[in-house]
Amino acid sequence: ETNNTLENVAFKAEGENPSVQDLEVYNSRLYSLQQNGIFRYLAAEGGFGSGTSWIADKSDISDGVSMTIDGNLYLLKRTGDIWKFTQGKRDAAFIPSTVKPNLNGATRITTPSDASPLYVLDPKNQRIVVFEKTGKLIQQYHSPSFDQLRDLVVQESRGVLEILNGQKILEIKIIKP
Repeated sequence: ETNNTLENVAFKAEGENPSVQDLEVYNSRLYSLQQNGIFRYLAAEGGFGSGTSWIADKSDISDGVSMTIDGNLYLLKRTGDIWKFTQGKRDAAFIPSTVKPNLNGATRITTPSDASPLYVLDPKNQRIVVFEKTGKLIQQYHSPSFDQLRDLVVQESRGVLEILNGQKILEIKIIKP
């Protein structure tokens, strides 16, 4: 039953002076992107239990800005690089197509499901860049109206992108290539 009230959920970021960059829920688990790693939290009574380090190799994710999960984890780095992780290990074979200008101002990466593409929000260049999960560039949405890009939500069932631009929500149709 929903009573439309907000409730605090127990969650404690891991490490000394943790700075949480992003949170994602996948398969009833909470994942936190922090400068000192990616941590996975199992659901527990009233929130989430202690976090365990999810990265299983020596990958430096300290400059990660956003992540999205569909079974694999895709990490957007401050440099604009996108890294793919499978079971905690970086997949070095995943190399996204080069885009110009590069993505060094990108702030958000998301994917709504296993089969869907990756969407990257790039406020610096007033665009949304779309990649296949293989890394191949599909398309770019660009507009001078994208002057304060903050976030986006992919509504696959409706075939639209909802974009938070400043204090406005913009909606554009997803163009299938």
